[in-house]
Amino acid sequence: MRSFRTWSDYLPDDVELICLDLPGRGKRSAEAAIRSMDVLVPMVIEALQAYSDRPFVFFGHSAGALVAYEIARSLEQAGRPSPFHVVVSAHPSADLPPEEPPMYTYADDKLADVVRTLGMVPTKALANEKLLLEFILPPMRADFELVETYDRNLPTPLKAAITAMGGVKDDINANDLDEWHRLTTSRFARIMFDGDHFFTHSMTEEVVSSLLREVGEVKGQLPASIQHGEVLPYNNLTLHEQFRKQAALTPDSPAIVSEAATITYRELDELSDILSRHLLGHGQSRGSRVGLLMDTSPEYAVALFGILKTGAAYVLLDKAVPVAAIKRILQKACVEIVVTNNRFAAKLPPDWSGIAVSLDKEWEAQLGKASPANPPTVDLDAPAEISFSSGTTGEPKGIVCPHRSVVSSYQWRYYALPYASDEREAVNLFGAMMRPILAGIPAYLIPDDVIYDPHRLVDYLERNRISRILLTPSLLDVLLSSGFLDVRSRLSDLRFIYLSGEVLTAALLARVRDALPHVRIINYYGAAEACDIAHIDLSEIDPATIQKVAPVGPPQYNVSVYILEEQRDPVPLGFSGEVFVGGDVLAHGYLDSPEMTRERFLPDPFRAEGTMFRTGDLGRMLPGGQLEILGRCAFMVKIRGYSVVPASVEAALLQYAGVRSAAVLPELNPTTGQPDRLIAYVVLSNPCKGWQASLRAYLKSEVPHYAIPSEFVALTELPIAANGKLDRSRLRALVQEACAPVTGTDEVEPALLAAWRDLLQAEGADPGDNFFDCGGTSLLAAGLCTHLRKSLKVELRVVEIFLNPTFNELAALLRKRVVEQGRPQNAKLPKTPPVLPGGAHVKALDRRRSPGIDIAVIGMAARFPGAETVDALWENLCQGVCSITSLSTQELKARGIPEAVLKRPDYVRVGAHLNDVDLFDPDFWNLSRREATLMDPQHRLFLECCWKALESAGYAPTQHEGRTGVFAGASSSLYLRYHLKGGPSDPNNAPLAFLTELGNEKDYLASRVSYMLNLNGPSIAVQTSCSTGLVAIAVAAQSLAAGYCEIALAGGSSITFPQAGYQFVKGYINSSDGVCRAFDADASGTVFGDGVGVVVLKRLEDALEANDPIHAVVKGCAINNDGRAKSSFSAPSARGQAEVVRQALASAALGPEDVEYIETHGTGTKVGDPIEIRALAEVFAEQEKTGHACALGSIKPNIGHADVASGVASFIKTVLTLQHGVIPPTIKINRLNEDLGLEDTPFFINEQLRPWRRPPGRSRTAGVTGLGVGGTNCHVVLQEWDSDNARAWPGSVERGSHALCLSAKTPSALSRACRNLAAFLRRNRDIHLGDVAHTLRVARCQFEHRTVIVARNLDTAIARLEEEVDRAADRTLSSPSIGFMLPGCGVQHPRMFKELFDHVPDFRNAFLTCADASRRVLDRDLETVMFGEEDENRTASFEEINVMIFSVQYAMARLLELFGVLPDYLVGHSMSEYIVATLAGILKVEDAVGLSVIRSRSMANLSIDGAMLSAECCPSEAERILTEDAWRDRAEAGEIGVGVVNSNTSVVFTGKWEFLERLQESLKQREIPNKLLNTAGVPSHSPLMKQATDMIDVQARVLEKALPNVAIALNSGSLHRVKVPLPESHWSGQATETIRFDRAIQAVVATGATALIDLGPSRNLARFAHGAINPEDCKTRIPSIVPAARDENDEESTDRHVLLECLGALWAAGVAVDWKRASDQLEPFGTRRRIPLPTYSFDGHRCWPDDQPAGPTVWRHPGGQERQRGEVFTTADEQPQEDKKSFPKEEVEIGKVNMFSNDDPRRIFLDEIKTIIGSNEIGLEDNFFDVGGDSLIAAELQANLDKGDRWRPPQLDEIIEAATFGDLYDRICRRNHPSQ
Repeated sequence: MRSFRTWSDYLPDDVELICLDLPGRGKRSAEAAIRSMDVLVPMVIEALQAYSDRPFVFFGHSAGALVAYEIARSLEQAGRPSPFHVVVSAHPSADLPPEEPPMYTYADDKLADVVRTLGMVPTKALANEKLLLEFILPPMRADFELVETYDRNLPTPLKAAITAMGGVKDDINANDLDEWHRLTTSRFARIMFDGDHFFTHSMTEEVVSSLLREVGEVKGQLPASIQHGEVLPYNNLTLHEQFRKQAALTPDSPAIVSEAATITYRELDELSDILSRHLLGHGQSRGSRVGLLMDTSPEYAVALFGILKTGAAYVLLDKAVPVAAIKRILQKACVEIVVTNNRFAAKLPPDWSGIAVSLDKEWEAQLGKASPANPPTVDLDAPAEISFSSGTTGEPKGIVCPHRSVVSSYQWRYYALPYASDEREAVNLFGAMMRPILAGIPAYLIPDDVIYDPHRLVDYLERNRISRILLTPSLLDVLLSSGFLDVRSRLSDLRFIYLSGEVLTAALLARVRDALPHVRIINYYGAAEACDIAHIDLSEIDPATIQKVAPVGPPQYNVSVYILEEQRDPVPLGFSGEVFVGGDVLAHGYLDSPEMTRERFLPDPFRAEGTMFRTGDLGRMLPGGQLEILGRCAFMVKIRGYSVVPASVEAALLQYAGVRSAAVLPELNPTTGQPDRLIAYVVLSNPCKGWQASLRAYLKSEVPHYAIPSEFVALTELPIAANGKLDRSRLRALVQEACAPVTGTDEVEPALLAAWRDLLQAEGADPGDNFFDCGGTSLLAAGLCTHLRKSLKVELRVVEIFLNPTFNELAALLRKRVVEQGRPQNAKLPKTPPVLPGGAHVKALDRRRSPGIDIAVIGMAARFPGAETVDALWENLCQGVCSITSLSTQELKARGIPEAVLKRPDYVRVGAHLNDVDLFDPDFWNLSRREATLMDPQHRLFLECCWKALESAGYAPTQHEGRTGVFAGASSSLYLRYHLKGGPSDPNNAPLAFLTELGNEKDYLASRVSYMLNLNGPSIAVQTSCSTGLVAIAVAAQSLAAGYCEIALAGGSSITFPQAGYQFVKGYINSSDGVCRAFDADASGTVFGDGVGVVVLKRLEDALEANDPIHAVVKGCAINNDGRAKSSFSAPSARGQAEVVRQALASAALGPEDVEYIETHGTGTKVGDPIEIRALAEVFAEQEKTGHACALGSIKPNIGHADVASGVASFIKTVLTLQHGVIPPTIKINRLNEDLGLEDTPFFINEQLRPWRRPPGRSRTAGVTGLGVGGTNCHVVLQEWDSDNARAWPGSVERGSHALCLSAKTPSALSRACRNLAAFLRRNRDIHLGDVAHTLRVARCQFEHRTVIVARNLDTAIARLEEEVDRAADRTLSSPSIGFMLPGCGVQHPRMFKELFDHVPDFRNAFLTCADASRRVLDRDLETVMFGEEDENRTASFEEINVMIFSVQYAMARLLELFGVLPDYLVGHSMSEYIVATLAGILKVEDAVGLSVIRSRSMANLSIDGAMLSAECCPSEAERILTEDAWRDRAEAGEIGVGVVNSNTSVVFTGKWEFLERLQESLKQREIPNKLLNTAGVPSHSPLMKQATDMIDVQARVLEKALPNVAIALNSGSLHRVKVPLPESHWSGQATETIRFDRAIQAVVATGATALIDLGPSRNLARFAHGAINPEDCKTRIPSIVPAARDENDEESTDRHVLLECLGALWAAGVAVDWKRASDQLEPFGTRRRIPLPTYSFDGHRCWPDDQPAGPTVWRHPGGQERQRGEVFTTADEQPQEDKKSFPKEEVEIGKVNMFSNDDPRRIFLDEIKTIIGSNEIGLEDNFFDVGGDSLIAAELQANLDKGDRWRPPQLDEIIEAATFGDLYDRICRRNHPSQ
């Protein structure tokens, strides 16, 4: 290609020549030549990518012609930018086959002859054999192979024009070249030159000239860059008219949502009306211009619509411009009134004579309600908005936009990008506030101080679940460059990002797609003078087709776009020019500036009578019709005669991997005033040495040489202007400041080197030598201090040598100390200030570059020495309790400590141990006692703590949604070493070994919790020695912040064995006297102890959304390692510790001045504590000068060093400290250690219980440090959570009842749960019962033993809970069956169910369904009859009573079903069988209501003066009475009889009134209680009703009836099954036949029903059901009989209270009640917060190896004197279930065993089973899995049973499949004992 490089001499300046050097020739000779088109084409396409952002032409000569064609074809096929013209030279058409045989296969000599014959290489070159064979033939052979192996089936015609060129003396003649015409659908031409094959070299000038002519011809035939958008009709209403219409449609929907308030459409309409009337009253109307000066706020929207409603236009006043500029705008626009607020009113010119209307607090009241005025009507062409820009002269120009331009632009968005109903659009930029509001979508207002702060902006978008937002590319670039790792998960609700205002580069688009793949990026183009011009959804575009800048799409509807050159002729498609716009989106022009308007708003030559606007933007129209904006024409500059667009250089810079953001500006020559060079301003990803050279080298391959910037300036960020765009005017003022090097004092290094040599006997020292690695010790360190004190006269402490152990570090420290010598020292801070400072906040260090991670601490659970709960721990800390206790000789001997050890003087008899570590509840976890015993108590207690922690957080441990992670660590298993003797004694017992490993290895701690609790988030074992617990919390917080889980459990577990004292070793970390004295002068070490702690973490926003209890907030955290810069592997490093604190503060976006308490690692060692203080002092340097004080503390003197769990202990203590606002004392301090050096720091050791006042305007902030042996440091920054900031539930809290649901796996655990909750409520009298009820429902798993307490207040709840303590709860049924009982007439009473109708929507809706159906058949409205005046109810007709009963029973049944109570059986009483038919799906509601009325009306129309009389007597007695002489004849005549048999003690007589009246008197004489029923004179279920049956039958026959889907207990007493049709006689027969309700109930009971529910308002069916069931009948289960409604005489309860009790009873029976729906409607409206309540009370069973001592034993559950029964620990007043049986279980088990003799094989077999399972309570009838077996135990059992000769070895499947152990025994004995 070298020969073509001279072509540039003949090309004009605006044409660039690009020549490609291919491998294998020229300067790339060392590379392998390319032999395949498949390899070459992609390589060339990639190389050309940097140039494809402009129109281009391909020229290919010889083999290059084929390459040029194939590349063009490939580009067109891929839809990527392709050449508009292809010139092929000296090569046959691509579709012609090559000559045979292929020349690339020729031998070298033959190929050389061909080359010689063709004259392709000078003869002189061919004579040089080395040159020929090594440099000429190889590339030529490759070219031949490239051409001859090309697939000739590929060629297809190009869209591009083709020009073929050739030489007349070449073998390839004109006819050969003409064949190319087949391969273009466009223009074809052939040109011949008077030359040979190499005419391009010999005739360069003529060839280039001809080529340029051809290009000009082709260019002239390209389509013009003119695009007209589709015509789309749009709304003809003005903006304010559209708003009024939307406000009428959705008056109560939110229109504006701001941080301060939410305003509905009705409120916005009313408020804007108030403002509008006020403005009209001040003469503002059509033609007026009202100023608007305000920040983004709800009042801004009020002002917009208020001004528009007057007919005036609003004038936008930029709050960022100076007063002088505002004055010019006000004058130019003739503004008489400005709507503003007090904050911005000061920006109005003092000499302006207009009126300022301030919309501040209560403004509407101040404006008053002016008399209504009729504003003049305006049309779409009236001005709506006037916005001002500075203009090029500095004189403000006002752009007048009519309603039409905005309405038209909004219309395309609504059409092309419609809103979903649940969307939320966030607005701030470009006045986009009205767009969502007019579409019925709330506009979320981004505060002005948030929109330009990326961290706060992301937080805002995440918190408000925003779905759409408009940003500038610069603003989006800053957001993505702000270091968010979790932006995708945090902005998961975001669906659209509109980008406008600037060019969107391909590089930025790629970053957006990578960071937010789920978001649709809408790139749109507009201007102040043309609202919206074009848009494109970039998610629909292939990224490969986007070059340096993203297109903005085709013109939108009703818009035209033209790309014109300077003479305003259209440029060809693909060529750049200035963008002009026409259509309905245009502004009218510039306010009172006709000349300026004429310059920019021109007649549109392409649309009749149209106007076009000259945008000043540089762009081009792509072949697909999409517009691409390249930048501003004003930014095209001439540099040394070359035209350069700086935006294209910016785009090239952004393609470089190390550049995050870039801006390129021309630099003006001071003499000429013209640009003469470019300056590039870049934000680098990772600045490094030599970056400028690397960047310059990269640009050489991307842009022309003249476009490479002369200078590169690195910035930390690009400046953003107030409009969200790049502020180019500020770039030149930004420079980086270099730090001046610090020089030391000359005498330091020689003095240090001399001391180093003397003490270490070393020849010299390298700068990196470590004092301790070279042989230094603590004694030698003291000598070094003495030596240097003498030689340099400086003070140096031993601890400082530990902190700075290398030669370089010590030298730097000494230089600093020498410089400081002679300076006055800071005054010492008081040892214990009276209170923490609460004065003014002094900002000393600004590290707020990133927001805190904001992780809420929502739950905690722990067991530490002396404290079984977190509350107990806090109480101990506040009281200064030390839980490190002395151990007696007796205790130590009982724990296995030898006598010889106890006699040693260095044995320290203290311990910080947990109680009852041998107790566990294996049944709760479905573990066998055997497996539990093999599990380290560290794992067991951690598992229990995780359960309790989740419950304390308000989550049911195994049932909450989302991913929950577990991050935890444990200490080494000393239980395995000391109590399991290191593992199984049988090395061949692999299953037992594996089971032991699973129970003891630290690897399985976290994953076991995930498995047991079914948690699906990350499950990570963390092991960093003593910092493990805190590191686990930090990793969990980071995991939450990154979106890897929604909830995280984090903590640690450490239990030492044996639980005894320790041997003191001098120089080791243990304390010499068993006291941990952190910070004390007499500190001699720490005391290791036990501890288990777990915290539950959640993203703060998620916690707020869920109303979780928030104890504190993790603002930031950091983890690092010391590396090697310290005295030894196990030694601490101040540098590492200081750095981790700095990183944590930076992570939290806080400074040292914000922190007022630090919970230190504070182990009580001589060296460790001072090093930790010095590290903190380094971070907090200079703070003491500001008066800032910070308290320090340590929990270890209280509970000992809990090793792996120590960080969790510190964390929990700090959370409690923040929560309570009190700092507990650090105990065991007599005299502070002077080496702490507190006098130069802001720190003091807190030695007393101290109130912590909240700093003014800030939150309490604390730090927690955890340090691990090996150097892994962790620091967490915590902040209090001010509950005042929590989102309050709107509305007041009503009074009412709440249902408290409790459950447990055992009766004893349930009893303790009731006792614990009662005690908790007594202690917390301010708690809200609704929160208790809510937490118990959502935060507790549901177990088989249950109880429910329904209470209105705390006292009732406590009393009921205490009653439940002694009540044994039945086990719930897994599949309970439910029957609904529905009463008939006679049970009604005035205003029954009125409360449910008023307050329970589900009841009301179902009732109204019946009421609607009744309107067709009743004269009066049912709702009025039932719930109106009592007179209405009392005068109800028989048919109205029937419909009333029908409606309320139907509503009650449907309500229960919606609450999750689905009936298995339906029992109707009398006319309620019609309701039953409806509930069973047989009849439709309207048909059933109609039939009920027909029935009632038919019976009432008989006009029989009848009645019904209930009597409390048995059926036989009733029949006997009717056989008496006084009644026999009447009874036989059907005039009196037994109509209903309710139960064994209740019947209803029916008949004529006169006889029933006499019968009533007779019953009174017999002292039989009785009562007349209100049936409106109708004697139902009597032969007297016979005449009504015909009418009922006629109506029933015509109704559509389905098969029943629920079993029905008919009034006849039979049970009617599902899917069986009812007989046609059923509907009328039940009107005359006797109701046998007693038999119906008995039929349901016989099925084993769990519960029967009385849905009626008098509870009579409940009484009847009790009377119908024989309690002596033991064949069937007696169901619970539960009333669902309040009795008329019950004055104490409410309908909702009784219904809650009903649901509670059903839930206790096992029904899956939908408590969420039920509580929302039945309980008082309230906050529904999750709150910490007492957690599950596990049963305690001793799970410990036989004959092994455990630790201290104290009953772990509160509540009275405890005693022990066997291995189950119970309370003194609690009798185990087995004691309540006829025979004690122990006797039963002994009986089982004694059935066999000692040598009976079955006894031996069972003994083996018991040994493996770990339980003595196993018999042959038990099932393997029921007693805790699993696959691992099955394998172990198989191995053990294989050892005897009494039976054959079992197979694993036999063990698993055997029904019982007896079955298994029979199987394995069958072969050896055929007789059995």
